Amino acid sequence: MNFYNLLAKQIKKEKFLLFLFILLFSSIRLWILGSGIFMSHEDELYNGTITREILKGLKIPLLDYHSEPYAGGTLITGVLAVPFFITFGSSYFSLKLVAFTFSLGTLIIYFILLNRYFDIKIASIASLLFIFPPPLYTEASLITMGNHCESIFFSLLTNLIFFEFFFLKKKFF
Repeated sequence: MNFYNLLAKQIKKEKFLLFLFILLFSSIRLWILGSGIFMSHEDELYNGTITREILKGLKIPLLDYHSEPYAGGTLITGVLAVPFFITFGSSYFSLKLVAFTFSLGTLIIYFILLNRYFDIKIASIASLLFIFPPPLYTEASLITMGNHCESIFFSLLTNLIFFEFFFLKKKFF
């Protein structure tokens, strides 16, 4: 086999593993959400209220809906929940899908980052640990607080951009 065939085979293996991890993560987390085991947090009700206000029409400016002055994540998750509320209706499950989407995105970025800069074996082990974490983290990854799974997602995205920029010498500007 020549180099290009080996490279193509490796890329197919990586895509298959990523697809498998996405499928495994999604099935487990959606099963948890579908079983009615809802872990709640008071910020979720606030985020859901922001989403309902956006859909019904804002009575005050959107920036005045902060739960705390420093909590911009509540506004962002309230806005990001709008498509889920439109698609699946105004339900707690729709609100949970925001956290599920961020957690799934975190898994994908995690796998890409570790695979690209370390090894497929490391990426696979880390992905499995992310899919099967301790129960407390599983619970926290399905709570739409506006400051947990969202911050993890953006932190990993920042790390991926950092590695791309400094180690692969890609020009972004």
